[in-house]
Amino acid sequence: MVINKKINFDIDIGETSNVSPEERELLLTTEFIKELYSQPHSRIELNSIQLKNIENLILIGFGGSTLGTKSIFKIFPELLSKKTYTIDNLDSEEFNKIFEGLNINKTMFLFISKSGNTFEVITLLNEVLKKINSSENVFFITDTNNSKLNKIAKEKNIKVFDVNKELGGRFSVLSKSTYIPCQINNFNWLEMHDGALNFLETQKKTNFILIESVCNFLINNYRNGKNILCLMPYDNHLDSFSEWLMQLIGESIGKENLGGYSVGLTPIKYLGPKDQHSQMQLILDGPKDKVVFLLSSKKSKSVNKSIDDANLLELNATEAALKEKQIQTLKMEIEDMSPADLGSLFIMFELIITLIGIRLGINPFDQPAVELIKKRLP
Repeated sequence: MVINKKINFDIDIGETSNVSPEERELLLTTEFIKELYSQPHSRIELNSIQLKNIENLILIGFGGSTLGTKSIFKIFPELLSKKTYTIDNLDSEEFNKIFEGLNINKTMFLFISKSGNTFEVITLLNEVLKKINSSENVFFITDTNNSKLNKIAKEKNIKVFDVNKELGGRFSVLSKSTYIPCQINNFNWLEMHDGALNFLETQKKTNFILIESVCNFLINNYRNGKNILCLMPYDNHLDSFSEWLMQLIGESIGKENLGGYSVGLTPIKYLGPKDQHSQMQLILDGPKDKVVFLLSSKKSKSVNKSIDDANLLELNATEAALKEKQIQTLKMEIEDMSPADLGSLFIMFELIITLIGIRLGINPFDQPAVELIKKRLP
């Protein structure tokens, strides 16, 4: 199935059903679709920030606040104007290592937390403030409520960019939370935004046939006992995209449905061909409870054609082995990925996961069980 001239999605769609009028209405009225149609104002807001002396960007956030941005920066490092670091875990050694030799006066610190109360973000903010002399280059992206971040912002005169309080973090990749760090890095987020919009308009004309086909494929396999989705890109730079997708699937789908039964599609992140030597034996000969999603990105101008050809050979050999063992497989090939193509992928998977949630009878936009951890933190 061709998504556009550069993206091919190989899927055995089998029998399909139509997206119902009710499902179509639910998809088109989701908060992330409303956000996509709203006129972005990120560029206007950045006019007040002095960027000419900034050489480094440190992005600090957890989960959906940074995973999308992190994947963009990993896929397109050559399009970034700043040396960029992402801190998305509490690791004291990694944290201190970033500051070794760092020119703090030429570094922007961008903290992202929708609630403004994320324990890990507040912890790291306090540590950063200990290391810098001024908060002039510190910025927050958060909801403008009476949160801990906003209280600190008022005390220290820190600039705050507000976010859509109705938009969940893992569905916020095509929003201000991502566009602001992209613009700071001179990355063309408008091209990505337009790519997502164009994909959406095409799907609307076909009544979401691609979204429905992938949803149907995954749900049918899930109901046949295949509740593990192995995400396996064959490019290092796509590994962070798998990380974004893993959170989107896990946190959206894993919960109790309306009947009180636990449901969930479990995503596992692999990397080919490396993990052929550690996990493929399990996938091929182990329990038949898995679906494999192979993902590759081809470049017309190869840095090393011999290595790229060997990598493609590995991918094709793996695909053939999976088919021989009758392992259900999805395969996506992308040629010369652009920001617009990535925008298409972001919105495509947001729509797929939303439709799966609707059909499994759960709310894909909340995460009630995670609150059990949050309420035990200060």
